[in-house]
Amino acid sequence: MYELSAESSDSPSSENKSFGWALSPTGSSILRDIRRRSSVRKMPNRRNRQICLAHHPTGFPTEDNFALSETAVPEPKEGEMLCRTIYLSLDPYMRGRMNPGPSYAPGVELGHVMGGATVSQVVQSRLPHYDEGDLVLSANGWQEFALSDGEGVRKLDPPIAPISTALGVLGMQGHTAYVGLLDHGRPKAGETVVVSAASGAVGAVVGQLAKLAGCRVIGIAGQQKKCDTVAGDSLLLSLIHI
Repeated sequence: MYELSAESSDSPSSENKSFGWALSPTGSSILRDIRRRSSVRKMPNRRNRQICLAHHPTGFPTEDNFALSETAVPEPKEGEMLCRTIYLSLDPYMRGRMNPGPSYAPGVELGHVMGGATVSQVVQSRLPHYDEGDLVLSANGWQEFALSDGEGVRKLDPPIAPISTALGVLGMQGHTAYVGLLDHGRPKAGETVVVSAASGAVGAVVGQLAKLAGCRVIGIAGQQKKCDTVAGDSLLLSLIHI
């Protein structure tokens, strides 16, 4: 997961902060501070930095496969809102979407912004039920600003949990683990649960849920250092390196 800088490069040094501190226990004073500093209207020279797919990679992607583009920050029309990216989730599925040809999900076209789930902040809104300063789960992709009509967007409540968890344990990965294990697997105490990719975003949550259910948990990971990480966190009872 990547955290993006929240202030423009020409901001005074005293205000040039990231939103990393927002992950500490949040109270109303911190939330007010986030909202107070949210507007792009105070930053007329702000540009929207985007990472676009320049070439289809062969094997592991390199920096040459991407291009940095800068455009004007878009203005929301009626029924839209402008969101500023705070956190971007980098996930394995993105590699597949860099390939040409059909797949289970549409690929990214050359010259287009890379897609991805984000935690962002509403900086301008002409959309009912969303206000400036709201923190949301969105799909801005690899860029600092994006317009949204609200489809697929979910509001976040910082006092409940750190906002970054919306891209992990309280997001798609956590939901996949919870539904897959508890609704479909339905493990019983004393049973053995084997978790593949046990150090991944979904597998790590499955292992913890299975332990909470009273199961014996065996995890499988592809590298010894992955096994060591999971074992160090005491998530699973046994680990297998394959």
